[in-house]
Amino acid sequence: MNQKKNLLELIIDGDLKSVKLEIENGADPNFTNKNWSPLLVASQKGNLEIVKFLLSKNADINHQNNGVTALYIACQEGHTDIVRELIANKADVNLNSGVSPLLIASQEGHLEIVRLLLDANANINIVDSGASALHFATSNNQIEIVKELSEKKANPDIQDRGDTPLILAVDNDFEEIAKILIKAGASFTLKNHGILCKRDYATDPELIQLMESNPKTRKKTKNSKKSDTNKKTRLKKGKGLFRACTSSKQN
Repeated sequence: MNQKKNLLELIIDGDLKSVKLEIENGADPNFTNKNWSPLLVASQKGNLEIVKFLLSKNADINHQNNGVTALYIACQEGHTDIVRELIANKADVNLNSGVSPLLIASQEGHLEIVRLLLDANANINIVDSGASALHFATSNNQIEIVKELSEKKANPDIQDRGDTPLILAVDNDFEEIAKILIKAGASFTLKNHGILCKRDYATDPELIQLMESNPKTRKKTKNSKKSDTNKKTRLKKGKGLFRACTSSKQN
């Protein structure tokens, strides 16, 4: 069995004593096996002590395996202590080849990790193919993450192939997230490929009040065509909280 594979196996086993012995005897803390470095493996496995030891031996903190860094994989797995350690050692919080640490943490619902990343100046509006952290969190009904991102002033109107986070919330009947996004100023008059993003909302009093008090709603109403002024309110009763109007074209 070669030395490199042995070291990775020791890390997988969580054998700190043997990992130290291997490296003290000359094993390279930055070798890769199929582009997996010791630090990547330790971060994935959640072994904080091995991560600390490898960093003390100058392991490459920003090494990437197809865009995956130690920070990314720790964020994905929810290893908060390791995320904290990597950030303290100057891991690049925005380094990625698509999905960033913030995006994956938002998707997986790791609130404390999201806070750590934002405190370390992670780009709150970074996107992957158009999707922002708010998109990732909304798609997975991560209510607390959406709250945190909204409180930190994430842009609620970024469109991913036409969809805003609010559209995703409405389409999936995620009512709490819809309320959070509207309170944060999300527009529901944007279009997705010519289809109205605004929906006919149902009977929830708080949601109706939020919509009516939203400055973007007032502006839209003021500038609407006269032919629309005689129409009944768009706040209609429907099945559940929302009644989608995805087939309605804007005048």
